[in-house]
Amino acid sequence: MKLTKTDWLERGLAVLAQYGPEHLKIDRLCAHLKVTKGSFYHYFASRDDYTDTLLSYWQQRNTQDIIAAVDAVSDLPSRSRTLAAITQNMDTSPENAIRAWARYQPNVAERLAQVDQERMDYLTELIKPQLNQPAQASTVAKLVYAHLIGVQQLGELVSAEEWRNMDDLLQAVFIGQPVKEGL
Repeated sequence: MKLTKTDWLERGLAVLAQYGPEHLKIDRLCAHLKVTKGSFYHYFASRDDYTDTLLSYWQQRNTQDIIAAVDAVSDLPSRSRTLAAITQNMDTSPENAIRAWARYQPNVAERLAQVDQERMDYLTELIKPQLNQPAQASTVAKLVYAHLIGVQQLGELVSAEEWRNMDDLLQAVFIGQPVKEGL
């Protein structure tokens, strides 16, 4: 079976999530995918090229594509709900692996910082018009983002229903709506 460049990247994220970055070495990655090194070198010049492309692919898929999908929604409250629904239904295991990897790999840490900043900037702009005090948008965006990253790190400790309830509660509090019973 011939792998496409996207196949290599999708499978690379899965390998990263399941086994860690040490399995992104060319030999190990080819063994996981049951292909030869020639297949790898058809698309990538080196392991560094592969990891850089993998991180770019992850950034596009898990940040820029999500922003585009949310921006396609016409009204602001629906945008927030769309963003919450997308993030709650994502497989966060590759991102968790990237965050762990970033602790000891400077180029990964740099890319993660870019992604975090891109997401924070977007959240700030999304939140600002919904607040009674728009000057607090950056602080609220950081709190919302910290909630997202925290839930991702807690894994199964937070159920999907609990995550939705927490998001509903945060949104109600931030935009000054009464909190629903049972949240």
